[in-house]
Amino acid sequence: MEVMVGMLIINIGVISMLTGAVHAHNILRSTELKERAFEEIRMELERWRGRVIDGRILTRERAGDPRGKIVYLEGNERSSNPITAIITYEPIAKVPDNANIERYEIEVKIEWEDFTTLGTSRVREMTMSMVMSEFDL
Repeated sequence: MEVMVGMLIINIGVISMLTGAVHAHNILRSTELKERAFEEIRMELERWRGRVIDGRILTRERAGDPRGKIVYLEGNERSSNPITAIITYEPIAKVPDNANIERYEIEVKIEWEDFTTLGTSRVREMTMSMVMSEFDL
């Protein structure tokens, strides 16, 4: 009887450790996806920053892009299970300024599905914005 109780306690401990390891793995994977999404959204803002500095924002681009573009947080188009995200940006608005400087507010959003929770998926999103000034040289 004591051996059976001992085996039961050991089994409960092993199951708890395995469950904890799976949970920790899922949290780390979710964090990796968030970091990757942050890098993608930061690169998109940098691209727009360059466009503003260049002074080459087209009128149709100022209207925003609600459909967005697909980026890969993990894998690529040929991978068996890629994790994709959609980057969109709001209409680029001029910010009123008394100094007669052209200033634009750019807001970029990224959305992706996070499958790291067992049996469920959550739509995650991250938004970043920046105000840029355009100077005549």
